[in-house]
Amino acid sequence: MSHSTASSSTETIPQIVSPITAHQLNNAIPQKLKFNKIRTCLELKLVEPVIFFRGKPEEAVGCVLRGDLILNLAKDTNIRKLEMKFVGKTKTHWREDKKSISEEREIISHTWEFINSSKKSNHNNTINPFRIKSLTNKFSNSSLNSSSTYNSSSSYKTSLSSGSHTYPFELFLPGSLPESAKTELGTVTYYLKAKAYRSRLSPKIRLSQEVEILRTLPDHINSQGIGFSREFDNLLSYEINIPKKAYPLGQKIPIDMKISPYIKKLKVTGVRIQVIEKTTYTSCGQKVTDSREVARQNLETFGKSRLMDDEEDGDIGNVFYQQAMDLTLPKCLRPVHYSCTTPLISVAHDLKFSFLISLPRDPNVQNSIKHAELKISVPITILSCKAIEDYVTLPSYEDDSFYCPCHPEYLRMARLVLGESDGNRLETCYNGGYNHHKLNVQRYNYNRAPPSYEDSVVEI
Repeated sequence: MSHSTASSSTETIPQIVSPITAHQLNNAIPQKLKFNKIRTCLELKLVEPVIFFRGKPEEAVGCVLRGDLILNLAKDTNIRKLEMKFVGKTKTHWREDKKSISEEREIISHTWEFINSSKKSNHNNTINPFRIKSLTNKFSNSSLNSSSTYNSSSSYKTSLSSGSHTYPFELFLPGSLPESAKTELGTVTYYLKAKAYRSRLSPKIRLSQEVEILRTLPDHINSQGIGFSREFDNLLSYEINIPKKAYPLGQKIPIDMKISPYIKKLKVTGVRIQVIEKTTYTSCGQKVTDSREVARQNLETFGKSRLMDDEEDGDIGNVFYQQAMDLTLPKCLRPVHYSCTTPLISVAHDLKFSFLISLPRDPNVQNSIKHAELKISVPITILSCKAIEDYVTLPSYEDDSFYCPCHPEYLRMARLVLGESDGNRLETCYNGGYNHHKLNVQRYNYNRAPPSYEDSVVEI
């Protein structure tokens, strides 16, 4: 009995592989699949589940949105087109004088085409479901223009075998993009929307997943804290100190307050602290503002101290009032929004202090005790509850195992993942078997240590 062997005439070309981490390669090692349990669907895996910008829109450097689009197929399937779109929109809407006022803007739009039947070649090949696809260089023009090896005329394949097919993607997001927001009268949202087109009689495979973009303050600015001192009506001076400029929802704000009287027998009988949220909406050139209290804490006693022992109560310069307290912010589940500034929606927060003061009695006037209220407003930045330190801390150089594709360790791991033949082909590609100028890869001196974080920080 003779056995016939089918061979493909398709010409294989080296894939362009950009730097990926050892952790990503290890995660990409194929696991044994139970094909009878695979459900036909699209799946998204993002490297960073939340995108964080550090700094104001005019100073933030941006971030890279990256991940894998996974097409799971229960059986061999012909795919006419596979595409994914990243879309950002902002919208405001409210009613005024029985008239609806609304505005919607598109912030960003970007499309990846992984498979496109209109660019199909004469070859009809089958994609290996375990084959690891390539990433273009993260800061190259090809990355931003949705170019990939999937839609090139010579490597396009229509017939996909059963299993999981992974399509990496990435997109540089400028730091000027507005952060996500969901308020009562407006939203700023970002979505990844993927579609796989099968035969014309089969329904499309769809997937929509929200991408959250948040903004934080740089560490060197946040650590400066809030501190100020003032005088009030020649009666007293006050100081307020807060260790940081920004705090996430659900966290506690440590506050230290000090009041020094300028007159005898002046007493501080209590203090009220409020968190005021002010939201401004813009639509069709019109603005509407909503202000409300989102948190409050009262202190009925205020610590009294003396610089030195003195029999005379209330001696000027000797007595002062000082109190430290923690103000607990509401949790994310409550209807409180974090601070943000976007084209159509702005949310700002203030800490409002109200000190209750008892002034001394006038001996010439009966029942002359006076009460006064000292009011102070301090702006503060409220962050999302997801902006905790462990979540947004930059990785150290030692924690980021990052290899160029020409590095021996990268090639070693590539052989483990792709197999010996493909691994050897990549080694030939980077050792002179392919035009290196098309790879957008630079060789680095790995014996040279990178600069320290402190040396790379630019003072603003």
